[in-house]
Amino acid sequence: MSNNFQSLFNPKTIEAPSVANTDEYVVNYKEGKNGIYKSIVRFIPYYANPDKNIMQKNTTYVVNPISGRGIVVDDPRTVGQFSPCTDMFFKFYNTKIEAFVNYGKQTFSGRVQYASLVKIIQDEQHPELVGQIKVFKYGSKIWDKIYAEEHPQIGQGINPFHPIYGRYFCITCVEKSGFKNYDQSCFLDNKNASGQNVNGMWFKNPNTNQFEVVTENTDQQLVFDYLAANSPDLGKYDYHPWTTEQEAFVNEVLSISAKYLQTGKLQENLSVVNTTPTPVGGFATNPNPVFPGAAPIPTPVPAEPVAQPQPSVIPQPGVLSNIPVNPTPTQPAAAPTMGGFNLGGTTLGQEPSVNPNTEQMIKGVDIPNVEPSVVTPGVGGMPSIGANIDNILSQI
Repeated sequence: MSNNFQSLFNPKTIEAPSVANTDEYVVNYKEGKNGIYKSIVRFIPYYANPDKNIMQKNTTYVVNPISGRGIVVDDPRTVGQFSPCTDMFFKFYNTKIEAFVNYGKQTFSGRVQYASLVKIIQDEQHPELVGQIKVFKYGSKIWDKIYAEEHPQIGQGINPFHPIYGRYFCITCVEKSGFKNYDQSCFLDNKNASGQNVNGMWFKNPNTNQFEVVTENTDQQLVFDYLAANSPDLGKYDYHPWTTEQEAFVNEVLSISAKYLQTGKLQENLSVVNTTPTPVGGFATNPNPVFPGAAPIPTPVPAEPVAQPQPSVIPQPGVLSNIPVNPTPTQPAAAPTMGGFNLGGTTLGQEPSVNPNTEQMIKGVDIPNVEPSVVTPGVGGMPSIGANIDNILSQI
């Protein structure tokens, strides 16, 4: 029996357990071999709304400059509404005063976020995830690759979410300037080691309890039921209005920022700030109030700052790179309607012409060759994958 009285009278502090979102597929170069995380996935259509296989929204990381606490909120610009955070960011940016510009970047930084469903085909870092469908959040780099897959400059495009003709996608995540970089990621040719076309998403047929590949002759209701039973709710990653707690947090930061912009001082006492009625519509009713007895700003601020075009993506948290005085960014093209699985018939649109019997004759095929369909200069191919896809999926 232990007589550790010191531990008895000095118990450890109880900490809340860290709960990861098990619905999300998270890759990190820190977990990869030699700082490179590689895996193969297949983009999966969203059964509940095949017209929204990609959830796209603007988000803003709002930081309280006094407490240091920060939260991520959906930006109303996503749905064409006024964004108080973006508005306040440009109030600071338009002063052209370095301290104010940096404050705006650190307090109201934003990005465009995309999310889609993927099925993990191979992941040496997390083999327990193979065969599962997860939510994959990504940025503009991967979105560009998805768009180019369906809208190539030359040749016929392929819908990456198509349950039959969608191609496998190789995720390659490396470190670049302290951030995740996906430049080397690419779609793969749907060919096995024998050079045969391997089309079709794998699913478990409840009637046979066996994994099968989707073909033109597959009962589409079975595929729909499989996706409905095994897919996370992608709708959670669509734009959502602020909660009461988010609204209160953002309004407090807006008030602190407005006073700092006028006085040049960060003050925690906000008793003279925003004494107007409760904000309406989720936003501060007076984001730039007049403060009685406010001290003059140490460095003059233009009374009527020259309006500047808003960049499509606000700088990321902590990135203090200089923004040009007269930026001329262009808004990214709207996300295309990627389409989905037409459950009402067997005509699946203008897809590559193939013999539907070919897929039925392929038994125990290997997963596709791992060499990219388009080789990027200076980027080597993935290590050879020796596992048979039947063996991989049988481990689920």
